[in-house]
Amino acid sequence: MAALAYQTYEIVEEQIRSIIGRKWMDPTSKLILLGGIMINIDDDAPDLFIPLNFEAISQDGSTQDLMQ
Repeated sequence: MAALAYQTYEIVEEQIRSIIGRKWMDPTSKLILLGGIMINIDDDAPDLFIPLNFEAISQDGSTQDLMQ
């Protein structure tokens, strides 16, 4: 099940990247992408989120990794 969640994440991320447009951006704009896997926990325990991507994309297509 874990491998399926990671594979699904990869497919979704690829689809999102294929539809992102940067024409609306000006040279100082940044688009922030935050992605990961949500784990639903039973009972009263809080759900968990595993972040896999956190980055800023500039108008020219360059990216800055913000995971740190």
